[in-house]
Amino acid sequence: MKKKIIIAFLLLTSVLTFAQTNKAGKIYVSDNKNEIGKAYTLGSDKSVNIVLDGLKAYNSLNLKSYLSYGSKEFYNEKGVAFQKKWFDSLSKVEEKPMIAFPLRIEGSKEELVFMIAEENRVFKNGSKQKLFVFEINKLNQEGKITDFNQFQYIPESSEFGKTTGGRIYVANGDTTTFTFTNRGEVELVEKFKAAYNKMDGKACSEFFADSINISNEKGEAMRISKNTWLNYFDNIQSINWKVGSILPTKYTDTDPASGITIRSRTKAVLKDGTVKETSEVVSFSYSLEGKINGISIWSKPILKK
Repeated sequence: MKKKIIIAFLLLTSVLTFAQTNKAGKIYVSDNKNEIGKAYTLGSDKSVNIVLDGLKAYNSLNLKSYLSYGSKEFYNEKGVAFQKKWFDSLSKVEEKPMIAFPLRIEGSKEELVFMIAEENRVFKNGSKQKLFVFEINKLNQEGKITDFNQFQYIPESSEFGKTTGGRIYVANGDTTTFTFTNRGEVELVEKFKAAYNKMDGKACSEFFADSINISNEKGEAMRISKNTWLNYFDNIQSINWKVGSILPTKYTDTDPASGITIRSRTKAVLKDGTVKETSEVVSFSYSLEGKINGISIWSKPILKK
């Protein structure tokens, strides 16, 4: 609630500034170079009403009516397909506007409607989501929406979509959460998988730190050099590692070192004719330098039916 009050106060301050000067603010970055350096002036209630009418169509999940508020260029074939897929995923939606604020870029014939709203979504698959949105609608002279951007704040009460979650119990009794990380971990695993299945030991070694800690479900642990990969495939005739999922996470509010959890299946044919098929959960620790420096493996044999 405090954030809502602050936002409302800032917008009210902007309105008072407009009332005194008829224009305020400044554009610093724009795809249209002619807009850079320009100020904003107040827009019209007509534009606000168009956006609000479109919102009514959205809340009633009336796709045909909703699309009628956009230009043909904006809702082209690709745009219509996207909206149809989105509408089809929802069983109920309620977006409740809190503030709608019309603006016009100085000298422009188009108008912008800034809106802050609370949105509650119920999906056909049973999931529910609550979020606060900040939306920017651009309207042309004909009153049709030509562009739309939405920024989201997802509260703790939302059922999904948060950037942090779970719980980690650390050594001193404190707890923290997991958060997704995006430092190239997924791409690393995919490239490593390609090298692994080609049995290219030299290429595999390049994904690892000089020293690697390895442990398995039996409690066995060892420390090896990255050069171990150079001879890793000597007794293997063929190998097929199929990755089912890759989950890169880190402890919230810590350094960017992360962990990568992989679910997979492996079929290895040894040169002596032995065939080994396993399903496994593999955990890689991903260092600050972007190298794998630890491996933990939990595996079980795949039994033939």
